[in-house]
Amino acid sequence: MIEKAYKFIDDDAVMMNNGDRMVDASTAYMAVDYAEIEMAEKAAQLFEQFMSGVFQGDTPKKMAEEFKQRLKE
Repeated sequence: MIEKAYKFIDDDAVMMNNGDRMVDASTAYMAVDYAEIEMAEKAAQLFEQFMSGVFQGDTPKKMAEEFKQRLKE
């Protein structure tokens, strides 16, 4: 689910002499941002699917967009 964040870290990691992999703080912060975005997208998608069983028309989509917006606050 957070593949983009893992890939971002993997692409920017530096191998140390002792075998550890290191990334700078900005890379770590960007990875967290990517993960949060992916999780919000997935949560909104699931919310819309759930609401589609209760409401009809474009109401579930509108509710999912509002839900996603509130997750970002």
